[in-house]
Amino acid sequence: MAGKVGDVTKQRYRELVRTGRTLIRQKSEIQFQLGDAALEIEPMPSRGGSQAASAQDVHIEEALSHYADDIGIPFTTLNTYRWVSSRWPKEKRNADVSHHIHKILAGRDDRFRIIGKPPPLPGTGERRWTIDSAKRAAGQEPLVPVTPQEKINRVTD
Repeated sequence: MAGKVGDVTKQRYRELVRTGRTLIRQKSEIQFQLGDAALEIEPMPSRGGSQAASAQDVHIEEALSHYADDIGIPFTTLNTYRWVSSRWPKEKRNADVSHHIHKILAGRDDRFRIIGKPPPLPGTGERRWTIDSAKRAAGQEPLVPVTPQEKINRVTD
């Protein structure tokens, strides 16, 4: 049926999208809060040689593992939140963009500039980050290849 998306009407689908975006916004805020807490417990270290880094890493992992256990999430998840928070100071975060997209863009030097300038969506022209557009901006392979080069890369991978 032309008036449906999946098993719901287009109107209901739009309602579900609004609800989903609200929930993702809340989830992203929680992820940043946990990352900020982990940064408070163990700030990001400055690297000063392999022995210093190794001893420091053990101390960091011990403290954060304890915190992760106490709140009921995996250490690796907490440590990822911590890293993303370290790359995105509170005043530079975009509440309209998910934590996951912040994570994808975190490695870019120009991340603070581009986060507020999402590319237009094909077809609609709406400016909004998607996982694939963030991956493209970060120089990563998108989940769904679109360009001929992306399709070739997918096949050769």
